[in-house]
Amino acid sequence: MPPVPEGLSPSPRHLTPGQWMARAGWWLGLVAGFCLLLRYDVALMRWRFEVVGDPRENWVRQVLIGLRDFGQIVPFAVALVIVATYDRRRKVIVATVLVAQLLAIGSYNTGKWLVVRYRPYAAIEQVADLSSLSAAQTWVGWRPGNELEAHRSFPSGHSTSAFAFAGAIGWFYPQLRWLFWTLAVGCAASRYLEAFHWPSDCVAGAAIGYACAWLTLRTAALALPVIRPRPPREVAAGYGRSGRMQEIGSQGSAAHPRFAGRRERRGIMRAIVDEETCTGCGLCQETCPDVFELVDDVAKVKLDPVPAEHQDACREAADSCPVEAIAIEESPG
Repeated sequence: MPPVPEGLSPSPRHLTPGQWMARAGWWLGLVAGFCLLLRYDVALMRWRFEVVGDPRENWVRQVLIGLRDFGQIVPFAVALVIVATYDRRRKVIVATVLVAQLLAIGSYNTGKWLVVRYRPYAAIEQVADLSSLSAAQTWVGWRPGNELEAHRSFPSGHSTSAFAFAGAIGWFYPQLRWLFWTLAVGCAASRYLEAFHWPSDCVAGAAIGYACAWLTLRTAALALPVIRPRPPREVAAGYGRSGRMQEIGSQGSAAHPRFAGRRERRGIMRAIVDEETCTGCGLCQETCPDVFELVDDVAKVKLDPVPAEHQDACREAADSCPVEAIAIEESPG
């Protein structure tokens, strides 16, 4: 099995003890924050009503609706259609994101079915006024079979779906992670600001969604080798996206190590990366780490010209690039 591109998988194969400690500290901090929110959920909801008021009567509602829908069916379907149309990794990406979402849906629905917690508006209407309501009164507790919507506050389903979606697709498009995570956080915050969930519901949903994405990506790493090089081309020569000459004829494809009876060529080779096109997926670095590296999520060429012993791997990296950002120049040596 060929090596798995690390830029596409969160597999912790090369984590140092310090990195493990940092991750453990992050999760412990998240658990501590969740426990703290359980104590101050009602106080934060009081603050929300004092500051935000009724969002149905102002422009805030429009913003909240836009953030709330991230990870839901329409933006989710649009994103997958774009991926399926323009990215050669479409099978892996679409399958990974779908599995992460299905796992998230199953996880939060199980939580809602098992644990009863009043939604904020239901607690105010059915239990006590917000001024006298306590955090303990928002919980009914373990009640398997819960189907009443007003009692399905924990965890936040929108937050779970948003973080599962952001975590899964963000690994394939690292330059857009900031956007995906911003929208996911906005989605979780909108559920609190709309008074549909307590803050701790949103934090729990976010953690569950992230865990669903992480588990799915670990499994998806086994399927990444389905990304195959392009078929042989009949054109003798052409120009890469950088505008420089590259050989793309049948000889170049025949030299690919995965094709039987390849013809050995050991001339002078240069690799050129179109940095405007590169998505930073990391395939080239994993396929030919001696020649390519990622610097600020952009592929760079380390060796120019490419040594003879790395030329086959360099061709494979160029053929495997999903956005054709790598051009190969060869001349007789």
